[in-house]
Amino acid sequence: MATNRSDPVWPRKRLSALSYVVGVLLKGDGSVYATSHIRVRSKAKTRSPIFRIELKNKSTAFLNAFNLNLSIVLDRNQVRLGRQNKDGHAMVRYSSRRFYDWWKQQNLRTLRPLIEQFPVEYLRGRFDSDCNIASGNVALYGAEMHRELMEFERLLCKDLGMRVGALHKHGRPGEISFIGSHKIVSKQQKLVFVVNVHDFLRVIGNLNVEWRNRKLQSSFQRRGWTVWPSELRVRALEIQKESNMQPKAISSRLSGEFGRRVPVSTVYFWLRRGTITWQERHREIENQDSASEETGI
Repeated sequence: MATNRSDPVWPRKRLSALSYVVGVLLKGDGSVYATSHIRVRSKAKTRSPIFRIELKNKSTAFLNAFNLNLSIVLDRNQVRLGRQNKDGHAMVRYSSRRFYDWWKQQNLRTLRPLIEQFPVEYLRGRFDSDCNIASGNVALYGAEMHRELMEFERLLCKDLGMRVGALHKHGRPGEISFIGSHKIVSKQQKLVFVVNVHDFLRVIGNLNVEWRNRKLQSSFQRRGWTVWPSELRVRALEIQKESNMQPKAISSRLSGEFGRRVPVSTVYFWLRRGTITWQERHREIENQDSASEETGI
């Protein structure tokens, strides 16, 4: 199952769809596995191997997105969604020996070129599977055994220009949670990192899971994202140094000097929390990229 970008069998649309599918399967909610089917003919039993790719979820939109993208990858018609079980989960299921054999040979190293070529599609698949939206951030969850993958995903978000928090521990081993009626006991340390919700909306745009996407879009509606020029923040620091004014007074001063209203909360975060403007953040990213090119890292 070749995925070379120069292969005429794999145009950009198909590779893009594969990147989303990889996002769901690599650490997400989807799975690839082999099972067997017992057939009885003339009292003789034979086992026939079956190679499956499937996703179980409560979100119909997520299931439909996975269904569409996997149908493009496998070059098949979409399958019907299975009926919901008592916990509200439905299922998309395909069978493919070719995809199974290819998938079992993959790891982060082999998949990295594809992911880096289509990072937005991959990240949407990952965040569709394992994220939560709260307090102005989109949090992506994982486990200690996936630390390398999550570090890579965190840098991927950062390289796309999104403000990203550090990867840190979340909860503790032994914690109990439920998916429907299914009890899950955490056997290892959980990990999490957060992405600024407005940056996520600007770069990724949307999620397929309905309730997560509603929270994502409402976060944007509650507080608009403004790209402030760096000159405003620099001037705010100068005014504070010169006159030791409070944020409210500095906000009024900036409004008079630049002819645009600067919220007191924005000035507060510049002065008291050390927050920088997006323009300055973008420059930092460009400088980091230049340094990496010079050192060959």
